[in-house]
Amino acid sequence: MDFTDAMKAGGASTVLIIAVGLAYKLIQMACNHRIKSDCCGRQGVVGVEVEAWNGTPPDAKKEAFEPPAVKVEVA
Repeated sequence: MDFTDAMKAGGASTVLIIAVGLAYKLIQMACNHRIKSDCCGRQGVVGVEVEAWNGTPPDAKKEAFEPPAVKVEVA
């Protein structure tokens, strides 16, 4: 790989990292805020609310797996 190929790959990676960072900041700024619009006598409201999630919802019940009973008959 020569130097120009390395520069192209580095530039593409940088653009991707910047795009992801900007998207993250925009989402972070919009969370728990409302956007209101009043146009032509109509009102529109859009809001984003995010709450912490640690994997499993608190109301989900985990059921233990029990294999079905097997009858063994000896003749």
